[in-house]
Amino acid sequence: MTDRETLDRARLLFVGDTQGDKLAREVIAIAERAIQKAVLWEELADQRALEIDALTAQQAARWEQVQAEADSASPYSYAVEDGTQ
Repeated sequence: MTDRETLDRARLLFVGDTQGDKLAREVIAIAERAIQKAVLWEELADQRALEIDALTAQQAARWEQVQAEADSASPYSYAVEDGTQ
């Protein structure tokens, strides 16, 4: 049984006007809000992970570009003859 199903069954159980039933309904409402927050946090975490992956890929591509530019501009990037002909 899922948490949602358990809360639905509990809500049907505590329908009276006693203090215990009122308190149980308040606890059920707190649990429902906690479930909603957990779903939102999970969605946010997934979104942030995608953003981090995209930024990491951009950074890696830019680093490769910078390295290639530096290698081509290096004064040591000319061919050296080894003297064997």
